[in-house]
Amino acid sequence: MPFSVRFDPETEALIERLARTRGKSRSSVVREAVERYAGEEEDRTTAYERLKPIIGIVRGGPSDLSQHTGRKVAELLKKRQAEKRQALRELEVLAEQQVSLSRHVFFVPGWAGEEGLCWMAPYDGLLKGHAPAKDWMERLVPKPIRERDVHYLTFSIAESTASDSFLDFADLLKAKIRQAIAPGEPADLICHSMGSLDAIAAISQPPHPLRNIVNCVAVGSPLQGIFYGKLVKPIDQLLPFLKWELHHYTQVEHMNQNAAPMRLINGLEPRQRLMDRLQAFHAIEGTQDMVVMRSARLRTEGLSSEAKRKVRHATIGGAMHVGPAGITQDPRTMLLLVKILAGLPLN
Repeated sequence: MPFSVRFDPETEALIERLARTRGKSRSSVVREAVERYAGEEEDRTTAYERLKPIIGIVRGGPSDLSQHTGRKVAELLKKRQAEKRQALRELEVLAEQQVSLSRHVFFVPGWAGEEGLCWMAPYDGLLKGHAPAKDWMERLVPKPIRERDVHYLTFSIAESTASDSFLDFADLLKAKIRQAIAPGEPADLICHSMGSLDAIAAISQPPHPLRNIVNCVAVGSPLQGIFYGKLVKPIDQLLPFLKWELHHYTQVEHMNQNAAPMRLINGLEPRQRLMDRLQAFHAIEGTQDMVVMRSARLRTEGLSSEAKRKVRHATIGGAMHVGPAGITQDPRTMLLLVKILAGLPLN
């Protein structure tokens, strides 16, 4: 219903000036002012008022998920501690008996860990009962066998600087293995993080792929790629305690899910070739590994039934990518690795 409004001289002069400078009618200026005022009033509504139209229309699962949280967390932590104690007991028994390895084993480091410390040196603040693989291998494996069959691979700064992606590291990996053992000698690969991508490419991609690998074990590895590769450098600039070399940025970007190197190894044919050349592929995943998350599982869609049977998956509760609770130094991980390397039942 039309109505008239009386303005004081100052307001009327302001409306006249706005209409003139914006090329609008005085009525348009007034309408826009009212609309803007109404918008500001709408912004003052409470969160409940804004969400009221959709509250109650979404199913959120069981209503008791937040009940007894303290008790549930305590039970979970007790379960993990019990698992660790059991793993340590079994490792101590194996240490007394001494373990004979089935074949050569190569421990392969991951991205930005070229010196292989994840396998050879304890993390700072390491949790009780945790230890690097090298410490356990020295206790478990007789010295003559250990010195002949256990290899800890590293990559030099020059090698890493010249490598744009894990495909380049795959070539280095092939050369290092062939330099260490005789042609055709069987071997197992134990790999952390990007090291597993090195291994997968070395086994499945030409030229001259590795055909002597029996077991490939991926520990906390981004087997399906990551989504944040291009974010590492910006985050690095915001957090001064995270400092990588320039070549590390290039390498991590090539681990993006849609990056060409990841598409190359995750195609159906390369995955089938990988499994055809292995006795088993083991993926070990930490439930608190925020670096690789659910990417720690090998894609099996499209693989033959025989190939799918060769893929094994294990979960280490509470294990992180690195650090005091790092997955490579968790006793539960170590027990699994020893059983794989010695050909013992995995339960």
